Amino acid sequence: EAFNIATKTLDELLDSSTIEPISSSFGTYLKVCGKLSLPRHLVEPVISKAFMKCRELGLVNDFVLTQLRYSTSTDQYKTLLGNEIAGKMQINKKVAMEDIPLQWRENVADRIFNSERGEWWKND
Repeated sequence: EAFNIATKTLDELLDSSTIEPISSSFGTYLKVCGKLSLPRHLVEPVISKAFMKCRELGLVNDFVLTQLRYSTSTDQYKTLLGNEIAGKMQINKKVAMEDIPLQWRENVADRIFNSERGEWWKND
């Protein structure tokens, strides 16, 4: 049931016209997929779909990459990152952000610092 709730929540967030996902939206979803003891054939397709959408939106950050690493098999992880990036990986080391294409991460800071909804921290 937790998996279904998490999937429905992410789908609703992606379909929303009033709120946009942020990196932690995807990282948290990937974490849910990794923590639940579900069959790989059930979670692998949705992990791929979520990560590809995160990449498309330019929201890949360290949290997303860490959760992707812990929620996927080694083969799926390498497939999602691509051979070039996976080839730079060292055993038990995380992928460096500078090894990730800019398009995958181009909106991480922008969403936090330049969004009207993200300016709650500014004092007027």
